[in-house]
Amino acid sequence: MVKNNQKSKTRRSLMFPLLLPKSSGYGARLNDDNPIGHFLNIFFFIFVIVAIVLCLYFALNL
Repeated sequence: MVKNNQKSKTRRSLMFPLLLPKSSGYGARLNDDNPIGHFLNIFFFIFVIVAIVLCLYFALNL
């Protein structure tokens, strides 16, 4: 049963890499079950912040 549950969790994380498993989140272990999804979530969060800052910078300097 445990092996089957682990397989389905791995399959779910590969199908939806941006959705982190329930075991992860703030204060989760560093060796997460889904390191690619964790990296993508951080990357897109930083990307959105940089895009907003650049839009504000160019809008105010016109």
